[in-house]
Amino acid sequence: MSIATDKARIEGAKAALADWLTDKGVQLQNDERIDDLVSYLDNLPPEEGPLTYATSISFENNRNLPRSVELVMPACTSLSFAFKGVAGVEEIEITAGSIAAMNEAFSQEVSGGVRNSIKRITLNCSTAACEKYYSAFRANTALQEIDGVIDFTAATTSSDPYPFNYMFTDCTQLEEVRFAPNTLAANPPTSAFSSLTALSSDSLVSLANSLVQGSYTLKPGNNGLATLLSGVHGSVSHVGEAGAGYDLFVADANGTLTLTDFITQVKGWTIS
Repeated sequence: MSIATDKARIEGAKAALADWLTDKGVQLQNDERIDDLVSYLDNLPPEEGPLTYATSISFENNRNLPRSVELVMPACTSLSFAFKGVAGVEEIEITAGSIAAMNEAFSQEVSGGVRNSIKRITLNCSTAACEKYYSAFRANTALQEIDGVIDFTAATTSSDPYPFNYMFTDCTQLEEVRFAPNTLAANPPTSAFSSLTALSSDSLVSLANSLVQGSYTLKPGNNGLATLLSGVHGSVSHVGEAGAGYDLFVADANGTLTLTDFITQVKGWTIS
């Protein structure tokens, strides 16, 4: 059989498949049948309901996801780029084991424009071993809630030069997020937290409680986060035995200590 004959058979098969998809309601341009077909197959949304994968999956730049996506990945160790640049999905729930990397996991700042449909992310997994949060949630201007615990234990000792850069940049609608207490022992850049100007009081307390006592610097920027910290009142509660453990802030409208005082006087951090 000649090369020309093989080519004709392949082209015929592609054309037949394109015709079948057209009959199913998929719009394909006649002069771009193959390119449109490939694009369609690449962007097929997952089935409704939980999807199970052994290790990991990436829907990067998929613009046809359903409103809700639930993933079960028991052996997954990385969420990097998993949902970068997606569109259509509003709620994402991930059940996994121990996550070691989340670089640009849900970042929405991509070429071709910013797409911001994600409103809620649920993380049923441990992030204590996560060393990389670079741009993890960047530019999610619609994101309101992260249901799960962000742990900075491994990231603070990571060899990665930018473990926190742009982590929550432009997440201006994020209200609810929780951090593991006494795990942040580093100097996060301004780009990490400065956009978090919609955080609830509980979220602000959780952020403050994540700080390890020491000579570090929190840079809230000029976007209002520092003002929010100064507006939350409460008192100090110690966890562990005297001389050990760590201090936590407990919110109380009648308390005389502000979160700013707690961060600077109790934790020993500088706010600049």
